[in-house]
Amino acid sequence: MALAAALGAAVALEAEPTGVVAADAASAALLLSLALVTGRSAPIPFALLLLGAVYAIPAGDRAVWAPVYGAGLLLCAELAYWSLEFRVVQRVHGDVITPRLLAVLGVAGVSLAAGALVLLAAEAGLGRSPATTAAAALAVAGCVGLLAGLATASSRGPQRTPSSTSTTS
Repeated sequence: MALAAALGAAVALEAEPTGVVAADAASAALLLSLALVTGRSAPIPFALLLLGAVYAIPAGDRAVWAPVYGAGLLLCAELAYWSLEFRVVQRVHGDVITPRLLAVLGVAGVSLAAGALVLLAAEAGLGRSPATTAAAALAVAGCVGLLAGLATASSRGPQRTPSSTSTTS
């Protein structure tokens, strides 16, 4: 919650039409609060969408901070969904929390590095050519394929091997 408020406030303080940006940031924080209080995940994507729009819509030269903001949004999403998972009544082993937190922070760090790399590539000023267009198209196709593979794997859930489903008589 605090991270979402900090992200919204950082942009609201810098934006020209501060009233609209501040209202949108407050709406995002309200949606995130609603999700956490009610235990429902439905408002979380809308809160993140509002926070992303708050950053992207106002004019200004904030491109340098885009990877930091993007990593903050990712971290905010992960922590919000993780908070909802703790609402489920079950025993949580302490040895699971630290590795998961480190994994979430690691993913945010990798996204920060990837965003900075993309920003550097965008600022490099490479001329448009068939080779760079083809490389960009392959990179986009690779990312879509990777995301589709991850989505398919996670929707199937844990895989069982034939030996784990067989019973002995």
